[in-house]
Amino acid sequence: MVATVNGVLVQMIMATMVLYGLADRGQLPAPIAFVWPRIQTPVVATLLVAGAILLLALALPIGDLAEWTSQIVLSVFMAVNFSLIRLKRAGHTDKEHLNLPLIVPVCGLLTSTGLLVMSFLKNRSAACALF
Repeated sequence: MVATVNGVLVQMIMATMVLYGLADRGQLPAPIAFVWPRIQTPVVATLLVAGAILLLALALPIGDLAEWTSQIVLSVFMAVNFSLIRLKRAGHTDKEHLNLPLIVPVCGLLTSTGLLVMSFLKNRSAACALF
């Protein structure tokens, strides 16, 4: 239970930062990037994420919600690893930051893809067993 709550909190923070970053760069409405001066927190983005989570938690079965969340996280991992592969193949490397061999994002992409495919196959086989 503690691990689940920790995972939810991490994802809430991540989603808030993504919304804040997109709004700060002009790709979402500017009010989403508002930072409360005293606590230095993106309040509007945080409230939007909390509201969406509350709405989803009340509207969907918790098992389905947890499964979809895992699938979304795996999709994000796939996108990050794919982006890193493209950056490395294009020659965009920076010696000041962590520089990993190409095999690391390739393995990450393959692993994330495999886990995502397995989750869909598990759901499909469970659905077929019902009929």
